[in-house]
Amino acid sequence: MAHVCLFRQYRPQRFDEVHGQDHVTRTLQNAIRIGRCGQAYLFTGPRGVGKTTVARILAKALNCVNGPTPTPCGECDSCRRITAGSSLSVIEIDAASNRKIEDIRSLREDVQFAPTDGRSKVYILDEVHQITKEGFEAFLKTLEEPPAHAVFVLATTEAHKIPATILSRCQRLDFRRVGIEDIVKRLKEVVAEESFDAEQAALYAIARAADGSLRDALSLLDQIVAYAGESITAAHVETVLGTLDADTRFALGEVLAARDAGGALAWLNTLLDAGRDPRLIVDEAQAHFRLLLLARLGCSPESLSALPADVRTRLERQANAYDPPRLMAIVEGFAAADKALRWHGQPRILLEVTLLELVLGITPQAPVPVAEPARSAESAPPPRPAAPRHEPRPEPERAAAPPPRPRPEPAPEPEPVDDRDEPEPPGEPEEDVQPAPRPAQPLGASDELDYDAVAERFPRFMERVRDRFTPLVAHLVRATLERVEHGTVVLGFGGWEQSLAVCTMDGNKKRIEEVLGEVLGREVLFRGELNSSPPQPPRGGERRTVDSLDHAARVALGVFPGARVEP
Repeated sequence: MAHVCLFRQYRPQRFDEVHGQDHVTRTLQNAIRIGRCGQAYLFTGPRGVGKTTVARILAKALNCVNGPTPTPCGECDSCRRITAGSSLSVIEIDAASNRKIEDIRSLREDVQFAPTDGRSKVYILDEVHQITKEGFEAFLKTLEEPPAHAVFVLATTEAHKIPATILSRCQRLDFRRVGIEDIVKRLKEVVAEESFDAEQAALYAIARAADGSLRDALSLLDQIVAYAGESITAAHVETVLGTLDADTRFALGEVLAARDAGGALAWLNTLLDAGRDPRLIVDEAQAHFRLLLLARLGCSPESLSALPADVRTRLERQANAYDPPRLMAIVEGFAAADKALRWHGQPRILLEVTLLELVLGITPQAPVPVAEPARSAESAPPPRPAAPRHEPRPEPERAAAPPPRPRPEPAPEPEPVDDRDEPEPPGEPEEDVQPAPRPAQPLGASDELDYDAVAERFPRFMERVRDRFTPLVAHLVRATLERVEHGTVVLGFGGWEQSLAVCTMDGNKKRIEEVLGEVLGREVLFRGELNSSPPQPPRGGERRTVDSLDHAARVALGVFPGARVEP
């Protein structure tokens, strides 16, 4: 006989066998008992918590030979057919593949026929949120006034995607994540039934990895049994799941408590050299220090009280080596590293720096956006006129930089620079910088999309990218505007292959094209390329950078005060 996976083999067949959903099963049992069963239910909640299972039990309760009854017998022909999935009175529909208006019309026609082997016809629509708008509209009348023999159960993990007109016609029952203790209890029942030998620590590790899904927990148990056989230890679970064992997690806590930089780097390198995933290392470390923080504060949520007694004792002992503010800083540091790993090309270096910051007590500073130096340079001139000449010197240089550009505004600037030493130059840059938003005017219908038109609007483009997609700025500032051809804006990334790869990813490419379209006033395409040698200057012997010379000068002056900017 073919093997049946554990989560199907041990699927609950009665309301009292459902774990962690007492508020749902009690509501349905009482409704059946007093004859107030609804015509349409919406079961919503995370994956693997029993939505479809409870819907089948409801169908049994309504069609049992002794029913309607809150305790179906499971022995009559109707109950057996429903258990085997062969009952004509229970129609399970995958709404993900039957989502169009034609499918709903077929359902409306079918619902008019009375059941052939039961009392009620139960329609279970799984992933119902994927039905189209037109399909939902065609379903409204049938859902509101179904035949007396029909009961609808709509199951979904994303109830917010369902129209309000559908929600108002259903009784909504929210399924919750199954608690760790409930999952462990169920795993113990399955292990005993299957005659497996499993350590309690192994069962707790499986329950934590399942993240509230009982189906996931049974699937993991099935996978671990295939690896370890019928004798399961915590080490087997950690090997299959790739998680860190308790000793490894506590070793990290010890080196950070002792502020041992060498020990922290050795701990990290051992894991990375063994092939552990950097993201998993960060997740496990963050979870460990969260538990230390809860233990240090004396909190006892389910995640702490559900731990084995020996692990909980070690946590409480190690937590005393830290004060709460440092534990919070460590948790935040690992959270920042987890976020940065999505964009960082050298995870080992990032994790090493993170650990050293946590060991030395250095608070990681948030990266400064590219445009920040420009803002500080723009805001600096007003208080500086009375300062010595060497302090505001960058400002005249910055004002003198634009004249070689073909823009008309810088033309009058040489007069104030020559006639006045101090007061005028600080004021002039304001006049030069203030018109910056002007190039952001979208192109008119008759305007030509050429190199100059795009170059003039790139500063505004960079501002919008910075405001909406900040991580992309660090890569776009390395690019140069190469050419505009047939509605396509071509940027050259020099030898920056990683920046080119990031900017040309499907999602990022669409974001860049979206912002370009807003700034230019028409749909354009974006293409990036590597250009090892500088391209020919497009106009007037000048090569324009993506963020414009003005912006680059302001960034340089913000980083190196007193520097001279040469055109």
